[in-house]
This record gives sequence, structure tokens and C-alpha cells, in this order.
Amino acid sequence: MSIMHRVKRSNGWTIVPILGPPVIWSVHLLACYLLVTATTVLGEAWLRVEVIIVTLVALAGIGLCAAVALDQQESPEEERAGLSDFVRSFGVAASLLFGIAVLFTLMPVLVLRAL
Repeated sequence: MSIMHRVKRSNGWTIVPILGPPVIWSVHLLACYLLVTATTVLGEAWLRVEVIIVTLVALAGIGLCAAVALDQQESPEEERAGLSDFVRSFGVAASLLFGIAVLFTLMPVLVLRAL
């Protein structure tokens, strides 16, 4: 059974562990860039608070994607093909990788001072 056939047959939650973390990270990166440009009036303290809040929301979303990956249920045909194992392991690995990327996006805001 092909992956596309499985996605068409599923209820849509199969693709969330694979595409969720990179999408959440890219939206987080865009939000951080927009916050940096928009908060020049409010100052550095508000910028840090806003970016920390956005980061916590992004980490919660990535954690939810990891939970969906771990909760994948498979049919007997998919279990023999190993598709559910792929989705589960790739979803968890992607969640860990993009969770680290979200934290590294946060680091310059916490460490560097305004010039």
C-alpha cells in the first residue's frame, strides 16, 4: 500500500507528524522576525517576553505533533509494510529536530543585547 493511498484512506492525522514540525518552525521563525521589527518602539524587555511566548506556543505545537506520531494506530496491512513505524519514527525525529531549531531561534533574543 502506497503512502498516498494511506493518506487518502486515513482521517488526515497521518500527515500531521511529518509536516507539522517544519511548518510550526517556519511560522515561529517568521513570527520572531516580525516581532523584532515591530517592537522597536516598546523596547527590548517586551521583545523578549513576546518571543518567549511565541516560542512556548511553538514548542507546545511541536509536542502535540510528537504525541500524534506516537499515537499512530495501524491496520495489519500497514503493520506488515512498516509504514506506521516510518511515520512514528520520522514524526518523533522531526519533532525533536525542529524543537531544537525553535530553541536555537530563541537564543539570539536571550543572549544578545540591542546595539
